Amino acid sequence: MKRISSIILVVFTLVIVFVGCKKSEEFVNPVFMCECGSVNWNGTEYPLLMAEYINYIDTNLLSRRYYVTADVMVEGEIEAHNFNMTIELDTVSQSIFLLPGDDAIVLAEDVNFNDPIQTVRTFQADGGVIEIAPAILGGSESVSFNLSMQQTFDGIPFGVPIPVSGSMVVQITL
Repeated sequence: MKRISSIILVVFTLVIVFVGCKKSEEFVNPVFMCECGSVNWNGTEYPLLMAEYINYIDTNLLSRRYYVTADVMVEGEIEAHNFNMTIELDTVSQSIFLLPGDDAIVLAEDVNFNDPIQTVRTFQADGGVIEIAPAILGGSESVSFNLSMQQTFDGIPFGVPIPVSGSMVVQITL
């Protein structure tokens, strides 16, 4: 009986060793690219890493808050940094929004850890146009924008306006 217990213990240990030491392929983290659009920032076009939306007014299925992000790199930088932008619209019942004026808010930030003086720069749109092909019943919704953005400090615009343009496609689910 002791001998059978010993054999079972040895077989069990060998099974655990072989299963536990199974060699698998090394994990390679893929670079996340949504292939859902691009943004032209500081005169260079960059692919979007992500383009998403939420209905930010719970009672209005046509409200949108779009969020886009891209890795950007300017000459002389060691590593890429992020450009993030939000576009808020009370409704996509119209397809063209003119800024300023139409109820649209566009904010952006440039998060750059290569810059030791100002890591985060914020911007707001002071003019331009946003065009939307709304997917009111769900599906692919196309958004393009051609904006003039101005850097802000404590919410107060200053400096020279910067042109920002691009397009994205988001999937609307109902």
